[in-house]
Amino acid sequence: MIEHIKLGNGPRRVILLHGWFGDHQIYKSIFPYLDIERYTYVFPDVRGYGLSWHIKGQFTCEEILADVMALADNLGWKRFHFAGHSMAGKVVQLALARYPARIISGVAITPVPACGVPFNAEQWSLFSAAVDDDELRYKIIDVTSASRLPQRWIQALVKHSRLTSTRPAFEGYLHAWAREDLSAGLAGMTPLLVLVGDADPAQTQAIMQETCMAWFANASLQVIPGSGHYPMEEVPLHFVKLLEDFLARHSAQS
Repeated sequence: MIEHIKLGNGPRRVILLHGWFGDHQIYKSIFPYLDIERYTYVFPDVRGYGLSWHIKGQFTCEEILADVMALADNLGWKRFHFAGHSMAGKVVQLALARYPARIISGVAITPVPACGVPFNAEQWSLFSAAVDDDELRYKIIDVTSASRLPQRWIQALVKHSRLTSTRPAFEGYLHAWAREDLSAGLAGMTPLLVLVGDADPAQTQAIMQETCMAWFANASLQVIPGSGHYPMEEVPLHFVKLLEDFLARHSAQS
């Protein structure tokens, strides 16, 4: 069973999953502002990351989804909202298609599309080499935040990603989010909020229109001003507002 932390004791249940660069602590900036009276938030760590550092695996998106559903079962959660960042946003898409009876709504935060990323040879070489090279991790984070964020913040995220993930997991999940195409037959009517930053060059509004918005009939797209790839860190107050407004609308309908 993958490990997790829990915040809140509210009746509305939410699983909020991290992406490739670090564990559940990527959400720490929003912790003080979450409505823990209305919601119960669970923040898992995927295999090989954070609290689940010791858990070995195949490190695939399918495995992440299976682990999330097993965690929900263990919590006694028959129905819940599921949100995920970047790599985990890809898992959210898969969950909506596979488990429409259990997922009340989904939030895909600057998500990798379910089809993966069509890296060219140079881009793939950069990301692959970042498994062992912190300077390249810095470059990736800097580029996906449009070179707008402080050097110290990027350095801290690089260090965090190194300290909170095993090498096999970090490398394995790269192949999972970038190269696995899980889009065949992907569709669903479950409400989905797709969040992208207006300064994120990686997962853009145009890419989302061609992918998530085309696959899910009940999807809505929100562009976040002043944010790159990490809105939960870059604009935490606005992020919480968008998240909880969406959850509230669809909790009332569930």
